[in-house]
Amino acid sequence: MRSIWLYALALLCSLSLTAQACDSGTLYLMRHAEKSAQGGSDPALSAQGEARAQALVDKFSQQSIAAVFSTDYQRTRATATPLAKARQLDVILYNPDQPAQLLQRLAQDYCGKHVVIVGHSNTVPELIKLAGITQPVVIAETAFGDIYQVQRSPHGNRLSQFN
Repeated sequence: MRSIWLYALALLCSLSLTAQACDSGTLYLMRHAEKSAQGGSDPALSAQGEARAQALVDKFSQQSIAAVFSTDYQRTRATATPLAKARQLDVILYNPDQPAQLLQRLAQDYCGKHVVIVGHSNTVPELIKLAGITQPVVIAETAFGDIYQVQRSPHGNRLSQFN
């Protein structure tokens, strides 16, 4: 049992170091847009969700986006795709069960750059937390359209929110 606690402590320390490894750039994190009522566990976007996804192109028109990440679900890929296509980027898939690996990749490959990450109501808050933000973020199951901006800085990461 003691070894499990030591392993957990070591993992927590490594996650903290991973999140702090990059001290510049911006992460834009958001939940997928509105999903269809049909489709089981992997529904497509609703018409309203498709419109919201398309609106991201204009919303980020002033940002130099280096990469667009998404989980491998229809609703997240469909949310990310219009922005990625407008920037001539591929949507890069990530595993929502391995948030530390995503942050490590971002620190290694996209430090100092602006990156968009599309996830879920439970994964976005976890990524924000692992990025060093202590302010808790809760996304309601009925909330769509909020964008969380994590501005990385040598003086500590800062969170802001817009829609």
